[in-house]
Amino acid sequence: MESTLSLAIIFKFIFALAFVISLIVLASWLYRKYQENSGPFRKEKRLEIKDVVYIDQKTKAVLLNQDDKDHLILMTPSQNLVVHTQVSKKDAA
Repeated sequence: MESTLSLAIIFKFIFALAFVISLIVLASWLYRKYQENSGPFRKEKRLEIKDVVYIDQKTKAVLLNQDDKDHLILMTPSQNLVVHTQVSKKDAA
């Protein structure tokens, strides 16, 4: 009788643990599904690094594309300087 009771308690524990783990997995899946279009899960990326040119060991020029604008940024350890900004023309296709 005692072994049956302890076996039933073990099965209840395993079932409860599996249930809680499945709830955690379901909650994380729902969070990712409904947060897809905002934050780090956004489908459309608005900012893109097009090119990086190293001028010397501590200085580099970075060409960024943000929406329909190109930005040329000169990056040094002490400052970041926007050198040039240009609006890109979209191809009429």
